[in-house]
Amino acid sequence: MGRQPLIAPRRTPPARRDPDASTSTVSWLTLLRSLAALALAVVSAAPVFAQEAAAAPPSRAGSAATPGAAKHAWPAQVTLVQLACESAAYDLRELPALLKVELSALGIDQLAVHTDDAQLGAGEPGLALLRVSCGDTPDSVTLLLADVASGKQVRRQMLVSDVQPAARARALAIAAAELLESSWTELLGSRAGASEGAGLPEAVAAKLRVRLRATLGAPAATDRPTQAVPPSAAPRSGEARSALDLAGLARAFPGRGTGLVGAHVALLLALTHGLQLSLDAEALFGSQELTDAQGPVGTMHLSWYTAGLGLSWVSASVPALAVGPLVRAGYALASGTSSRAGKQAQNDGGFVTVFGLAASLRAPLGGGWSALLALDAGYLPTGVVFLADLARAAGMAGVTVAVRIGVSVAL
Repeated sequence: MGRQPLIAPRRTPPARRDPDASTSTVSWLTLLRSLAALALAVVSAAPVFAQEAAAAPPSRAGSAATPGAAKHAWPAQVTLVQLACESAAYDLRELPALLKVELSALGIDQLAVHTDDAQLGAGEPGLALLRVSCGDTPDSVTLLLADVASGKQVRRQMLVSDVQPAARARALAIAAAELLESSWTELLGSRAGASEGAGLPEAVAAKLRVRLRATLGAPAATDRPTQAVPPSAAPRSGEARSALDLAGLARAFPGRGTGLVGAHVALLLALTHGLQLSLDAEALFGSQELTDAQGPVGTMHLSWYTAGLGLSWVSASVPALAVGPLVRAGYALASGTSSRAGKQAQNDGGFVTVFGLAASLRAPLGGGWSALLALDAGYLPTGVVFLADLARAAGMAGVTVAVRIGVSVAL
């Protein structure tokens, strides 16, 4: 009797053979081979997926954790390209230095200068590319701004014929800086860039905010509080300021047929807003022919020395109108010379007074200077009178009118 196995094979009664059994076994083997191939493909592609994941932009969650990490940090630099023109409208050598001064006020500390577009290459242009070339006309220059920070492009045609040749380079530098400031300020104020400085360097963004506050009249955050200016030291409007008048003067005495010309000087003292006191002096000279029935007898030489005091109301208009009363006092002299034998000339002089009204107009010329036109009219209770001919008494008496033309300088 032979040895029995520990586990005998289980014997089952013979069953009916399934015709699809071999086909099912083959299908399972095919599926297993496909799964193995797929696993091998995944393992082989893992390094490629890892590289793509490293190069892919951060997820929303990663962006929220590190705001602005993916934003490009532009250097505080501007690139200038100057193209030479046949008609040199400005000095090419002066523009870079002048532009650098203007850009420093915007926080830009680097300026790259090229004389041809081909020199740009693949280098970093900075925040903006500025191209200066000939204009459409011989008396114009074209400014082309490519703002890298905002992605905008601005083209401006600038007429330079109305600017002195020595000042054209500075005018171009100022115009270019204004283009940049306008573009960056718009970018800084946009909703997309308000929170992160619009991708501008912090120094540039800070400068723009300070300039924008100054333009809008708001005090800067770092400004110290200023003390109030005392009223006595505060600048006053033109009509309330003291001034000095220098003018030529012509004075006439219509009732006596006499006229004098000379000089006039006045000191105007501002009392209150719109009210001023005037202190003046006149020195006038003239002559009058003396005749009788037989012809000329001689000549009377006239002199007039007076000082005046007036109070005027001054308007706030331009030109400024001043109107007010005046009083004048001084000395008038008539000295004669004879031109006929046997005739002797006599001299006469005396104290004179004038009471009247004065009006003046002052138009500003700039630098504290004003053009002056003034009139006054008055009456002399006392004066100097002499006999000009057998029927007419001449002299400095009665009604008088005067006109002054000159300049006034604010004190």
